[in-house]
Amino acid sequence: MREWAGVSTNAHGVVVSLSLERNSELGGPTLPLQLGSLDRLETLSVFSTKLGGQLPGAALAKLSRLGSLRLNNTFISGVIPADMCHGLGSLRELCLNDTCLSGGIPSEIGLLTSLETLDLSASEFRPKMNLTGPIPSCLCQLTRLKKLWLQRTRLSGPIPPGIGNLVSLSHFYAFDTNLSGPLPHSLGLCRHLTYLHLSHTKVSGHLPGELGQLTCLEELYLSNTNVSGALPPELRFLSNLKRLWLSDTRLSGALPRDLGNMVRLRYLCLSNTLVEG
Repeated sequence: MREWAGVSTNAHGVVVSLSLERNSELGGPTLPLQLGSLDRLETLSVFSTKLGGQLPGAALAKLSRLGSLRLNNTFISGVIPADMCHGLGSLRELCLNDTCLSGGIPSEIGLLTSLETLDLSASEFRPKMNLTGPIPSCLCQLTRLKKLWLQRTRLSGPIPPGIGNLVSLSHFYAFDTNLSGPLPHSLGLCRHLTYLHLSHTKVSGHLPGELGQLTCLEELYLSNTNVSGALPPELRFLSNLKRLWLSDTRLSGALPRDLGNMVRLRYLCLSNTLVEG
């Protein structure tokens, strides 16, 4: 059994990992309900296959030891099942990107308290993910979350003010979505944030000075948004910033002289704005 392609077992012959990748022959029905009987399973990885159908939420919820669930680049459809979240307290990685999922992100996502990576995005080579509705506020309960990828979806509404609870967050990608409203001041509490990409959204309002607290930030992308007003002088504290893209916005006023403190800045784009100086 240990010699089967993509199947790993422990010393007792119990299946602990299923990795079925780039297998063009795997197609038809979705994951079988019998999957729930593999109660020692730690890794389930199925990507770049023809796997389709809906996710068996009740069966997946039985996999209490599952640490990684990757079903990206498949034809899985339907909604993200809420009941799936009830039994996956050990899950650290959930990747459902480049699929045919639709509907909203269930509030039960907040039960995945061990989650470090959440990827619900679409790549430029696939159609937009049909995920709709807001980012649920309960997602902000995932204090261990480091990487949040939501780009190229149809998610809308504001960024939850509770996002400041994500104190471990280093990557936040939500560009090319319908997110709107101002940037929460609480973003400044995400002290480990390194990449913030929100271009091509409906984000609006003034840039909060609290962005200057993100001293680990290396990339800030807010191009093609409705952000307005002057650049906050607190941006001078972003000493690790390498890329600052603010083109095609409603920003105005004088370019702060203190931006010269950004000694690592390599790319600064302010085209099609009213910034002067």
